[in-house]
Amino acid sequence: MRRAALAILIAGLAVSACDRLGSLGSVSGPSALFGPATPVAVDRSQLPPLVDPLRRGGTVDRRPLVSRVTELRVEPASSGAIVTAEGIAPAAGAFNAQLTRIGFEGGTLVYAFRAEIPESGAIGQRRLTSAVMIDEADLPFVSSVRVVANENALSAARR
Repeated sequence: MRRAALAILIAGLAVSACDRLGSLGSVSGPSALFGPATPVAVDRSQLPPLVDPLRRGGTVDRRPLVSRVTELRVEPASSGAIVTAEGIAPAAGAFNAQLTRIGFEGGTLVYAFRAEIPESGAIGQRRLTSAVMIDEADLPFVSSVRVVANENALSAARR
């Protein structure tokens, strides 16, 4: 009985260390994919229009960009990576925050950080958090992730 319990314990410890050992020299796994976020310049002329002229019957996203992106993290997940952005809304009471994909240029996935602003003066915090999932099949093609706000943008690149 002791031998079986000891064998199970050793096997469990060995398997739990696999992620750490595999990610030390590998850049293929999501745990070693992205480094810390860095500020990037925002070029308003590069943002695509809200309505793609080639798509008919699409939905127009009327939500404005949040004022600033304050934090950007790309964390590993079992089926890919999770992009989490925190930002400051232009007014109190903002809701329905979302990272909306606006492009993929040169290996960089670009998201706009948008939120709805209430018409009435609702009391609430201005800090917002939103996240989006990058599928494991798409990760090999992504070298960095950029989140754009009204006043700034943050980017996290592969390590």
